[in-house]
Amino acid sequence: MEVRGKKVTVVGLGKSGLAAAQLLIDRGAEVTVTDKFSGEAIGKRAGKLKERGIKIEVGQHGQEAIEGADLIVVSPGVPPDSLSFTIAREKGIPLIGELELGCYWCEAPIIAITGTNGKSTTVTLIGEMLRAGGRRVNVAGNIGNPFCGEVGKLSKDVLAVVEVSSFQLETIKDFKPFIAVILNVSADHLDRYDNSFSRYLKVKQRLLSNQGTKDFAVLNADDDNLCKDDSSHSKAEAETFFFSRKRQLRKGVFVEEGKIIFREGGKSQVILACDELGIKGTHNLENALAATAVALICKVDPRIIAQVLTQFSGLPHRSEFVDEIGGVKFINDSKGTNVGAVVRCLEGLKGQIILIAGGRDKGGDYSILRELVEEKVKALILLGEVKDKIKKALAGTTSIKEVDSMEDAVRVSYSLAVKGETVLLSPACSSFDMFKDFEERGRVFKEAVGHLK
Repeated sequence: MEVRGKKVTVVGLGKSGLAAAQLLIDRGAEVTVTDKFSGEAIGKRAGKLKERGIKIEVGQHGQEAIEGADLIVVSPGVPPDSLSFTIAREKGIPLIGELELGCYWCEAPIIAITGTNGKSTTVTLIGEMLRAGGRRVNVAGNIGNPFCGEVGKLSKDVLAVVEVSSFQLETIKDFKPFIAVILNVSADHLDRYDNSFSRYLKVKQRLLSNQGTKDFAVLNADDDNLCKDDSSHSKAEAETFFFSRKRQLRKGVFVEEGKIIFREGGKSQVILACDELGIKGTHNLENALAATAVALICKVDPRIIAQVLTQFSGLPHRSEFVDEIGGVKFINDSKGTNVGAVVRCLEGLKGQIILIAGGRDKGGDYSILRELVEEKVKALILLGEVKDKIKKALAGTTSIKEVDSMEDAVRVSYSLAVKGETVLLSPACSSFDMFKDFEERGRVFKEAVGHLK
């Protein structure tokens, strides 16, 4: 893409907007950045860009800044019904996202990972496996360091491992990973997709849309949404490589008799026993299978893969063990921001659980949790904006108590727990009603647990 001398408007001044603007100015574009919000963090980013001669508009999205552009680059948080999209359609102005922008100047082969749950853990695991196998690796994307900010480091001898969200996939056109991984798809962000799961699913499947015969699609064979005959993978040109924790595969990575097995061309090889994994839980087993599949495609020695799997202990706020007090374990799964994540977390825990849930609703169907809550949850502690909706959906399954703060949630949970039980924070909702993000929510939970001592 040639942007030298062109007027480019970047919409949104979060981390990805900042990275996109800096990449564009480096490539000779005339850049304007607009953000409808203001605040300390945005002010700091704006200051950096002003020093480089970039025009800044905060506190509003001015129509002039968008209408006068030759190209519009939107940040992932900008919804498709926003002014930017409307003007782009009406005026015929090309509109792309930060991910698409970065791919135009990326020389490295791209390994892209999406899915409703498990993305960051799997991306990190893949990066560790590839590095241990002697490959040069750059991990970027939705995991925290925007793709555009890493493009300058992505030469042909580097593997770019990129975490990709559904919001980013909405605006791709030519983005083409040589390995595309879809971990799972369950209801999430339905408030963004008019409460339509099929729309959300189609956005996720866009990751496969530009792949060719020399590329690979790594898919979860246990997810019916990804493997039915009318799914996009059945029409894709890429070679499909499945993983499964529930059944044997003729080709792929799967679990058999408590061991992770790789099979191809009629030959099978044991990678390691499942109980040797450093990360625990059903969902993390799936993440490990997916990462193993990618590493094998990249010709990493299975012995090295096994070594990484035993040593990797997981990421903060994702089924993270916090402490054990009086025989009661505390688990922080603040990243469990949708119903599917809670299902996976509950399935992976043994014994009775006191579950802390709630926050800002994302359009999830909480009734999906009824059977698991009835079976495994001794008490349900609810907080946040969506308390009433969850309470109605799960009425009659277990004891339900409502609280007003995370500190109260932890205190009440501990008072109900006995030795051998687990207090689990897995909210099934976003954090934005009470916290800046899921990380702050997790930190507050851990601090509240610390106050029990």
